[in-house]
Amino acid sequence: METIGQVGVSDPEARPGPWGVVVAGAGAGLLLSALVWWLMADWAVWSGPALLGGAALAVGPFKWARRNAQARRNREVLTAWGGPRGLAYASGVDNPSTTPLLRRKGGLGPALVGSLGGDPQGVLAHYTYAVGSGKNRYEVKLSLAIARFAGREGLRVAVRDDAHDALGGVFDDWSAFETQSAEVDERFEIEVREGHDPVQVTELLDPVVLTSLLEADLHPLVEVDQGTLVVAIGGHVGLDPGVEDLAWFEFLRARADQWGERIAGI
Repeated sequence: METIGQVGVSDPEARPGPWGVVVAGAGAGLLLSALVWWLMADWAVWSGPALLGGAALAVGPFKWARRNAQARRNREVLTAWGGPRGLAYASGVDNPSTTPLLRRKGGLGPALVGSLGGDPQGVLAHYTYAVGSGKNRYEVKLSLAIARFAGREGLRVAVRDDAHDALGGVFDDWSAFETQSAEVDERFEIEVREGHDPVQVTELLDPVVLTSLLEADLHPLVEVDQGTLVVAIGGHVGLDPGVEDLAWFEFLRARADQWGERIAGI
């Protein structure tokens, strides 16, 4: 099993260097001085900023070191996995914001860039976007494959498997598309966006494709819109316990290749 894994605080690479230790020590001293003054004398105008500043200086170097160690770990593991497969590591890539999921305007990275889905610059990446605000704010974490294609403007379709739905509510304002297969329509949510071409969508979802959907044990979320194919599963591949194995990137790549071939063939 190939994993990226979270860098722990006990990892030597996650510890600050000499200058980081100096900064953290200065912050701890400032924090302690402010607390002593507050307890022995009284709350002063400078007490609040001193407490906040001291805490930031004391903790900041450790957070910075851990973040850098995690970035190095991501680069090393993904480069080792992606290199033999013709995929190049990137710390992050631009979000094209073309499909409903990508229009959540989340961050894409770390990523692997290379041939998939018929796109020579396709992307495998972690994706994170925020939902809600204040105390109700939380992050949604996904892993996905992205491939761009030319033409087929009428292809504006999303396919979601209700039986394995880890991505509920990721798209809005789409209407149901009936496939004329009761079994498919019962298991899957297939939606189309206003302005779609029913002929192109029907050609994409032909009987062979519909049969393959029913035969698959696990089907990812698939979105096709504005010249972009997205294939996604819940969780961050290589990091989250549910998708810790990097072979899930192979799963996403294979599904993107299948859908890319179908799009090119209609």
